Amino acid sequence: LSTLQKIVGRTWDLFRHPDGRALPALLPLGALRPLIGARLWQVAQVGPTRYEVRLPGGIAYNEDGFAEFTARARDLLFGDAEVIIVRDHQIARDTYGKFKEVVNEWNPGRNL
Repeated sequence: LSTLQKIVGRTWDLFRHPDGRALPALLPLGALRPLIGARLWQVAQVGPTRYEVRLPGGIAYNEDGFAEFTARARDLLFGDAEVIIVRDHQIARDTYGKFKEVVNEWNPGRNL
């Protein structure tokens, strides 16, 4: 019988904590969207424990919900996460023309 040499499929960015823990891109952060009124966003790991929630410009957000959003997002990520909301961000499309909702810009070499 033949064996599989390689499985080709979709790969996802992982958020990695400095202690080695990892979280998949498919986090329950989407449930927090109503707190700030975001339909499109990008969540990026930009440092060992620093995350940016990037929001495009030209949209009215519920700024009253930002504090609760960042506190709950920190709990969903890692307890020591610093969550920053970046407004008026130009979210780039990938080579296939899609928006990537989750990216690891801090340690991309360790993504699976």
